[in-house]
Amino acid sequence: MANITEQTGDIFSAPANTVLIHACNAKGVWGSGVALAFKKKFPKAFQAYAAHCKPPSSNPANLADHQRALAGTAFLLPPSPPQENHWIACLFTSVGYGRSVDSPEQIMANTERAVADLARQIGEFRSRDQDGTEAMGSPAIPPENSQVEKAMPILGSCWSVRLNSGKFGVEWSRTKTVLEHGTLDIHVVRPQSEDHGEPSGKNQEGGG
Repeated sequence: MANITEQTGDIFSAPANTVLIHACNAKGVWGSGVALAFKKKFPKAFQAYAAHCKPPSSNPANLADHQRALAGTAFLLPPSPPQENHWIACLFTSVGYGRSVDSPEQIMANTERAVADLARQIGEFRSRDQDGTEAMGSPAIPPENSQVEKAMPILGSCWSVRLNSGKFGVEWSRTKTVLEHGTLDIHVVRPQSEDHGEPSGKNQEGGG
């Protein structure tokens, strides 16, 4: 089982090269809450995420299929120094958001698969980093950074917010159980303004 630890604080205070994990929709929107904070702090990561959700070549019919296929996957983005010094991991736990958010049961199923996908990507990257070989499913490299792929920074520990407990409306205890049954150790950080009960969602992730 994975080791899931929790503390009160600021997720953005994590050391450089930490993997910052948050739950996302597949529509390319980080519109409120922590998701909006991610968008403001990591604009290059947001641009890559939005492009991943809405490929330029997709027509409307294919786009809907593409976005549904993202559910249950993870999108791991490397740092973009000097301004963006953290890895960003987007877990696609719901296709839609707002009134179109997936059911709690579907979000839990997507979370289980997305965390497993992220663990696979991290494991493959670390294996490649150790032996110098390229693994399938390596992190996304923005085109402007493709020439420095071989000089990728180290991949640190994983930190997250309380996934799915904000705008997606799923009790944190349910997601925590899913994480504990996975293989990825995660340090969970919640805002100091949050009380010790279940989160209200006001200070949590706009995506999830």
